[in-house]
Amino acid sequence: MTIEPIPEDWREIEAVLRGERQEYTSQIPPLDPLPPAPECPKCKEPMEWIRYATDSESWRNLRGRGGYLAVCVPCQVWTPLRVMVMG
Repeated sequence: MTIEPIPEDWREIEAVLRGERQEYTSQIPPLDPLPPAPECPKCKEPMEWIRYATDSESWRNLRGRGGYLAVCVPCQVWTPLRVMVMG
């Protein structure tokens, strides 16, 4: 597993939360058990883990990444991606 500084923009996370990348996020293997979620640096509440995948263009160009990142939706804060799948 590698750590990468993606996504670059909250809109990419919103796309995943809306289910727009389901065909890619469903391919990410379960991480069991998930480590404890980090604390949001802004509000100090626990963040939540989500499965994240880059957009379809990145997968077509063999630069796709998928894995887990922790998000705080109210603060729009996230951690770097823990990459589980590359393509």
